[in-house]
Amino acid sequence: MGSLPPLVAPSPEECRKAIQGRWSWIPGLVSYQPGFRLFRRVFHTPVPRRAVLYVSADCRYRLSLDGAFLAAGPVKSPPYYKQLARVEMELTPGRHVLGAEVAVWADGWFGSTSPFSEMHLGGGLYVSCREEGLDLSTPGEWRGRTDPSRRSLSPQEEVSPGDFLFATTREETDFSLDPGEWTSPDFDDRDWQTLVPLDRGPNVHGCRLCPDPGTTWAMDMPQVRPLRRTPMPLSVLEDGGVQWRPGRGGEVVGRLPAGRTSALLAFPRYFTGYLRASGDGGAGVVRLRQSERRDEPHWQDDVLKPAGSPWRMETFDIRAAAFLRVVADLESPLELTLGADFASYDFGPFREYAAPGKPWLERIYQVGVHTALCCAHDTYEDCPFHERFQYVGDTRIQALISYEATGTGELGRKAILDFQRSQAPDGLVQSRFPSSLPQFIPGYALLWVLMIDDYLRYFPDDALRHSLLWNVQGVLKYYRDRVSPGTGLAGHPGHWGFSDWVEEWSYGDPSRDEASPTAIENLFYALALEAGERMAAAEGEEALSQAWRRERASLVAALKAHCWDEERGLFRDVPGKPWYSRHAQALAVLAEAVPPEGLASVRAALLEEREGMCGCSLYFQFYVLEALRRLMDLPGLEKALAPWRQCLEEFPWLTTFPEVPDARKARSMCHAWSASPVYFLLKCGLA
Repeated sequence: MGSLPPLVAPSPEECRKAIQGRWSWIPGLVSYQPGFRLFRRVFHTPVPRRAVLYVSADCRYRLSLDGAFLAAGPVKSPPYYKQLARVEMELTPGRHVLGAEVAVWADGWFGSTSPFSEMHLGGGLYVSCREEGLDLSTPGEWRGRTDPSRRSLSPQEEVSPGDFLFATTREETDFSLDPGEWTSPDFDDRDWQTLVPLDRGPNVHGCRLCPDPGTTWAMDMPQVRPLRRTPMPLSVLEDGGVQWRPGRGGEVVGRLPAGRTSALLAFPRYFTGYLRASGDGGAGVVRLRQSERRDEPHWQDDVLKPAGSPWRMETFDIRAAAFLRVVADLESPLELTLGADFASYDFGPFREYAAPGKPWLERIYQVGVHTALCCAHDTYEDCPFHERFQYVGDTRIQALISYEATGTGELGRKAILDFQRSQAPDGLVQSRFPSSLPQFIPGYALLWVLMIDDYLRYFPDDALRHSLLWNVQGVLKYYRDRVSPGTGLAGHPGHWGFSDWVEEWSYGDPSRDEASPTAIENLFYALALEAGERMAAAEGEEALSQAWRRERASLVAALKAHCWDEERGLFRDVPGKPWYSRHAQALAVLAEAVPPEGLASVRAALLEEREGMCGCSLYFQFYVLEALRRLMDLPGLEKALAPWRQCLEEFPWLTTFPEVPDARKARSMCHAWSASPVYFLLKCGLA
């Protein structure tokens, strides 16, 4: 497997180069005043030269040189950890213009134009580039203005009725208000405003670089790579009476008549990335309707308003879809060109996988890899069409796929640090982060501890382990404080006690009453104690390691005493209740809590239906597969892949795995937690 070279930590000298600018903005615009802003910096170089600049913005930016794309960002993060991008430019002699488009979203609450998975402070642009004979830093000679032609649509606009979609903002572009060729060096920007600084001076986390670090935004040097973009072709399923023809790079071109037109286009595989459109002539409205299914039960539109003259656009943020419907209401004909660039995190090449004589395994691998790619951008994401949140439960699985299939760990490391930065005073980390809406699923904090352990096994990092150990202590203390002296078990953890989407469990809580202790929660607690024990021992914290070892042993003994049903040879979900689940049996294997005489019964329950025993979703089937791997039961592991095999046999058109095996019932047709077979097919050499 060929993997990408690792990212190198920046030197102090590079950090100093990165703080030559100031956070700046257009005078008179207040924080959270939503809209799109345009910025220009015209400059001249007499000789060919290379220049390096560092850029960030709030909320999001797209940077160009003479109209050609340079960079986009920043990556999703808390507002006090804005990541800088390092951009290299090869300059020819003559006049050039740096152009920046910055989107500002509203305050990030219900009904606003801000995606809930974004965190921001309201509006700012930062550029640092001060080299011999060239100073492009902000504010300097940068000029800016509001783009009157674009606005972000609210979650209630241009979406399927009754749906609350908050994955991303969508846009309306009115080309009658287009500001013109503003990325050209010859554009007249005399009516644009000169930028003003917003703070006293920048600072970069980890480096004491400024005498006064009193800045609103503190920045990180690059931790992750830019997205990889590749053209993805479109095909026509329903022409809508339009004569479509192929364009270059997989584009489609059609002449839309006056009146109403509805044509359906499709991607060859599930698409996440940027939509491109250009047109000539026409006046009216064109809607680019994105949906995951052909029957469009859920859809969302970007709105274009051509005004008779030539125009072009590209969506500012990532879109997700399997189908694209063009709905046009025109006063005059329009020559329309549509294209798409698939975008995902640049993991480098994935390992090859072959299973001679078992094409269904190869198909599962291919679909799983594409699912993983569609759910990884500047963070891991649970589903790209609906929420686009980085949830701990999904992210642990996604990170393991990345480590095993590509050897790349940057996005997993960033996820670990994102969740660290979400930790509350009581010790819990948020269940999803970044997020403008705080949410706590206590069990996900335990999974975060397991995420750290996973990463350190693939990428040993003493400094990272050292910086996280006290956070791990906070999580484990949260659970230790809930241990009952009477039972030795941690009681219900409070907040949302989600474990899995199971029909018998209200809101995914196996306690069924939101009060009782559960075997599932306590088994995850035991696994987190084991991971913490390893970390503490590696840190030389022997007393802490031994304390966690004793705590784990006591917890496992309490689980056997209160949850083990000797008659059935299974673990109960709740002490004293006749409730059982495959979840508890899988975790008991992983926590080494199964009595020797019960191992055969528990092992069989991982694969066989039992009366009164709840099965797993595709998400939690990961832990069933992991238990079978731990038992070295490869035939059983292959058998446990049946839900994925049946899914593809029943729905052969799928190119990503849905949230649940029955695609008819799935809300999301591309869900990260459903890609876990990729990890096991490679880890176990299953063929």
